[in-house]
Amino acid sequence: MSVHRINNKVQPHSEEVYLSRDVTNRHPDNESDDGTFYSSKQTMSLELESANFDEETEKYDNDDGNASSPPKPRQHDNAALEMCVYLMDNTGVQLTVEDGRNATAAEILEMLEEESGLPEETNCLFALWLVSPLLELQLKPHHSPFHVTIQWDELLQKYSTADDDEIERDEPVLTLRRRVSVPRSYERTERHPLLRRLLYYEAVYNVANGRYPIESEDYHRLAGIQITVEHGKYDAKTHDEKFYKDNVDDCYPEHVFSKSGWSSCTSKQSPHTSLLHHHQQVSTRFNEFTEPVKYQLMMDYLEFCWTLPHYGCAFFHGQTEKPMNAFLASFTNGVDIDVLIGINRDGIYVIDPADVSILVGLLYKELSWEFSPPGDETNRNCIPCLFLQFREDPKKQSTRLLQIFSRQARMMDALIESCVNQLTDSNTDDVNGSAAPEIVSCTLKPSSSCMSNKLDKLALSTVTPSGIISI
Repeated sequence: MSVHRINNKVQPHSEEVYLSRDVTNRHPDNESDDGTFYSSKQTMSLELESANFDEETEKYDNDDGNASSPPKPRQHDNAALEMCVYLMDNTGVQLTVEDGRNATAAEILEMLEEESGLPEETNCLFALWLVSPLLELQLKPHHSPFHVTIQWDELLQKYSTADDDEIERDEPVLTLRRRVSVPRSYERTERHPLLRRLLYYEAVYNVANGRYPIESEDYHRLAGIQITVEHGKYDAKTHDEKFYKDNVDDCYPEHVFSKSGWSSCTSKQSPHTSLLHHHQQVSTRFNEFTEPVKYQLMMDYLEFCWTLPHYGCAFFHGQTEKPMNAFLASFTNGVDIDVLIGINRDGIYVIDPADVSILVGLLYKELSWEFSPPGDETNRNCIPCLFLQFREDPKKQSTRLLQIFSRQARMMDALIESCVNQLTDSNTDDVNGSAAPEIVSCTLKPSSSCMSNKLDKLALSTVTPSGIISI
């Protein structure tokens, strides 16, 4: 299996796509057979949230990793393969895997634990992923990374908007990442320092790559912690201006350097100057930089990220329409904006990757959803979509309808379905019973005030109690 080191920053892939929007077969008046309004009937395993393998491999329909039909017999050729599993701290573990073509993710993860000294409970928190700038795929225990890699081009054709040249150049990396299905409450109880260290570096990756929208001051505070963890206490002799210029890109997402994103800095304060200031500030908290101090700083970083509603999301690429006035709309079919859709156990978050802000954030009890396949399955420019329906104002009977166009819409639908089912099974929320989910205000909780919704940046339809849609 050919692998390459993953880039420190993998920015969301985006390109203009002309969409054929035949959604006439979907209407807010429609109800499912069980009476659930806008509740998807698509059933897939949570472990398959990043791809629908129904056509590419066997069909799986439960969460414990068992196949709905007996798995295909392994074709042993006893050929060993050299594999490298990359960890989120930018290190890699080289493995020699016997019968590597058929080795499962569970078997490789067990080898990884033995080679790297990770504890047995690693598989409770982490899973193997195949990751590239175009697609991120969490593997189920019985999946063969080799066979999924062989199918990568076909998966990109189906689940990305990349052209043939981009697909030809794209190659996935086998990496260890957090399982989407893990509740953050369970994660808090895991005390093993090696596992917490990996969780810390994954949180750093998501912050530095603009996947975790936060306030500007929080970016600075976290950057101060990160630079101290990686380079120790501030030392004027070694930490000069060049040092901070060389490291600022690793601590901040790109949008923070823009004129609007760097609003919290004065006109005389450059990004590297701000990083210097916060490095000094963190360094005043302790006299000597020791391993216990380093570990505590990692935990401070992680504790903050645990408070974010979008922590632990799987991320998908999509587009939605930008609102236009009636005059401009008469001359064009609409303007699309790229969005990043984060989905975790708690809800859905539509993110504007340009300024890394939450456009709308919804808990599962606050929404209903529906997957719509493309109107013409043979037309590659005809994109499937995901509908999100929610009530903007709890005092009003009408609801709002957001349409997200994405080749990954089916994957998002599968993940939402699995999360809702898990919440139902654990009796934490009554969100997918025989009746429709309760639709309440989409306003995010006070602890997430920095994630205020920006619905004015989205083209939303209004659904009246009579089922009439208005734009």
